[in-house]
Amino acid sequence: MRLFSNAGIISSLLEKSFKEGEPLEHPLLDRSIGTAQKRVEGQNYSMRKRLLQFDDVLNHQRQIVYGLRNRTLHEADTRANLLSVVGEEIEERLKTAYPDLDAAPDRAGAEAFVAWFVSTFPIRLAVDELTPLNHDLATACVIKKVAELQKSRETSESPEMLNYLERHLLLRSIDRNWQNHLTEMEELRRAVNLRGYAQKDPLNEYKTEAYRAFVDLMRQLRTDVCSSLFRTASSMEALEAILRTAQGQVIATGPAEPGTPEDQPAAASAPETMQQKQEPFRRNEAKIGRNAVVRIRKGNETLDLKWKKAEAMVRDEGWVVIETLSE
Repeated sequence: MRLFSNAGIISSLLEKSFKEGEPLEHPLLDRSIGTAQKRVEGQNYSMRKRLLQFDDVLNHQRQIVYGLRNRTLHEADTRANLLSVVGEEIEERLKTAYPDLDAAPDRAGAEAFVAWFVSTFPIRLAVDELTPLNHDLATACVIKKVAELQKSRETSESPEMLNYLERHLLLRSIDRNWQNHLTEMEELRRAVNLRGYAQKDPLNEYKTEAYRAFVDLMRQLRTDVCSSLFRTASSMEALEAILRTAQGQVIATGPAEPGTPEDQPAAASAPETMQQKQEPFRRNEAKIGRNAVVRIRKGNETLDLKWKKAEAMVRDEGWVVIETLSE
C-alpha cells in the first residue's frame, strides 16, 4: 500500500472513520488494495517476461550446440559430422582468399590459407593448386584431401577405435567451448544492465554481444577440431602411420656409415670452402675503451666525446676518429 497506492488519503480516512478494535471496511480501502495488488502483479509479470526474453537468447544458442552434440552421440557415422565441421572452417577461411567467389583467388590470400592449412593438417598443398579454381571448387578439392587422409587411417586403426576417436574429439571440443561460453554469457548478463545508464536497451545490447560471443564459440570449436584431427590416435605407431601416409615418406633407417656408397654423394657435394680452415679475425686498429675520450672530425667540425657516445656517430654519420685523448 505504501509503495503502490495513495497511502495519504487512506491514512487520513482510517484515523477519522474508525476506532481502535473495529474491522477495516470501506469501499475506498477495498479499491486501493485491489489497485495496489494489480500493480504488484503487473510489475512481477514484467520482470518474468524480461527474464524470459534474456533466456530465449541463450536457449536458441543451446538448441544449436546441443543439436550438434546429440547428433554426435546418437548417430552411428560420426565422420560425417566431423567432416562437416572441418568443411565449414575450410570454407570460411577460403573466403578470405577469394574476394570474388567465382573468380581466381587473391595471391596473398591464397598463400595465407595454404600456410594455415599445412600447419593444421599434415597434407601437402600448393598455391598453384588453388589458382585455377573458384571458391566452390577449391573448397571441394581441399575437403576431399582431408576426407581421403581420414579414410586412410582405417589401415592403421580399427573402425571401432577410429569412430570412438572421432566422437571423442567432437564431444571434447563442444563441451569445453560451451562451458567457457556459458561463463562468458553469465558475466555479460550481470554487466549488461549498466548500459541502461547510456540510454541503451540492455536486452538489445545483450542480443548483440551474445551473437558475437556465439560466432566466436563456433569459430573456436571448428579450430579445435581441425587442429586436433590428425593429432589424436590410439597409439604412437598409429600416429606415425598417419604422418607417413600424409607426407608419402618411409621410416628412416639412420645415417649412412662412413665409407658406404650412400655416404659418398654427400661427401662429394660438400663445398670446398667448408673444408678449409677459417682464418681467425684480427683487429687492424687498437681497441678503444667505452669511457675513453676521443677527438672526432667531420669536415671542419671537431668534437671531444667519450667513445660510447662517439661510436654511433663514427659508424653511421661519417665522423672520423683523429686521436684518443685519454684511456
